[in-house]
Amino acid sequence: MVILFALRYSNDHKVNELKRELEQADIKNLQIIDMVVKYAGDSCRKLRVSEGGVMGKITKVFNQAFKEIPNVFTQHKSLMYNILDSAAKGKLKDLDFPSTNADIANEGIEDIIVFIVGGATYQEAKEVHEFKKEHPNVLLGGTSMMNSKTFLADIVNFYTMSNAGGIRKEDLKSF
Repeated sequence: MVILFALRYSNDHKVNELKRELEQADIKNLQIIDMVVKYAGDSCRKLRVSEGGVMGKITKVFNQAFKEIPNVFTQHKSLMYNILDSAAKGKLKDLDFPSTNADIANEGIEDIIVFIVGGATYQEAKEVHEFKKEHPNVLLGGTSMMNSKTFLADIVNFYTMSNAGGIRKEDLKSF
């Protein structure tokens, strides 16, 4: 939960407070929090929801529609879901999603194949399944199915291989 909080609120002082509390509770491998933020934090995301444009408008609509719902997890739609929705409506930014066919930007896409190198998450698979109810010509593929353990193992492997880590693969047994 602290990793998710740190990804969402990476500049908040409460992240450090939470890490201190985990340290006091003798939780090991807290470096993984910083590794995940460094790997996938706001500064690494090309498409930022808060920047406006289609994604920002979608986020505002979601925030208004779900502001009465107290559980943040019921409000979340992944970036991939928002991209699929934009593609189906013909509202993808050409700058972010260049195409050789200029007509695609304005008319929407009927047949969509999403292939995620590194793996798709179960949440993304669920969202594609839900999206297919209205847009049946969507296919999801990937090199694997990801869960929290495989994702964290990939992060640790990335930093171990780049010598930026400080955590070993054997340390993952505690996750």
